[in-house]
Amino acid sequence: EKKAAAIAAEEAIARNWDFMGSLFFATTVLTTIGYGDYVPLTTVSRIVIAVITIPAVGVFAFALSQLSGTLVHLPIISWTNRARRRTLESHRDILEQWWENQLERFGDGDNSLSIKQTEELWCHAMESLGETVTPVVHAEARMVFKMCDVNHDGRIDTSEAPLVLKALMERRDFLRQHDEANHHTLWVVVLFVVWIFVFSAVFYLIEPLWSYLDAIYFCVITMSTVGLGDLTPTDGNTASMVCWYLFIFGGLGLAILVGNTISASLSALDESIDVVHRTMERNSSIIPSPSRHPSFS
Repeated sequence: EKKAAAIAAEEAIARNWDFMGSLFFATTVLTTIGYGDYVPLTTVSRIVIAVITIPAVGVFAFALSQLSGTLVHLPIISWTNRARRRTLESHRDILEQWWENQLERFGDGDNSLSIKQTEELWCHAMESLGETVTPVVHAEARMVFKMCDVNHDGRIDTSEAPLVLKALMERRDFLRQHDEANHHTLWVVVLFVVWIFVFSAVFYLIEPLWSYLDAIYFCVITMSTVGLGDLTPTDGNTASMVCWYLFIFGGLGLAILVGNTISASLSALDESIDVVHRTMERNSSIIPSPSRHPSFS
């Protein structure tokens, strides 16, 4: 029995360091999964692993992030760019319509409007261009108008109107980016969950000793990079190894995309909150001339 165990150990060592075993080991190191079934056994190999692991993991994560963003996110980017152009055109239409209404009002000899009047005029311009006006839109406009009232007289005049337009346009653009990022996050999360369940079914079919629950457990533990090592792809099962590589690289790419889209959503939301404050800090000391017409390009 001892001789048989020794032979099995020697075979395992030899198998670990053939090309496929080495590739599998390198992948588990780079992805930080580390099942523990393939390990370095010599002092030199352990030193090499200790030296290169941290920089290698960082480079791999960056490369995977770039690749997954290019391959998976490309259709979303194309759709987003078209939507963004339509959004900006819509914003310019709304702002120009609002400005024309302001000029008509000012043309009667009145140089200012109350904040409530300006809010109503803004919402009317949005409605006339097919935009949905909700209580949130009213509250948003009221907040921006109050903050852009640099004279603190409760009214918006022709000198303050360009500042209001700029703040509203930037804020609405960031809010739209926030909504788009939330939409992308939802789809990527759904795709990520489907990815896990589909590959769980695949592993269930090609791993003869696994139940479907085992396969789900393996996929979740692997994708979380916990890698407990109690379940691993069967040595010599080519189909299982090929599916494992596909599952790992595709799944980790999706996981990174989930993080990126959530980060983009939170960043856009923060920008939408900060834009009015930044605009005021930048322009509070510069009141545009009443005769100056703002640029919407």
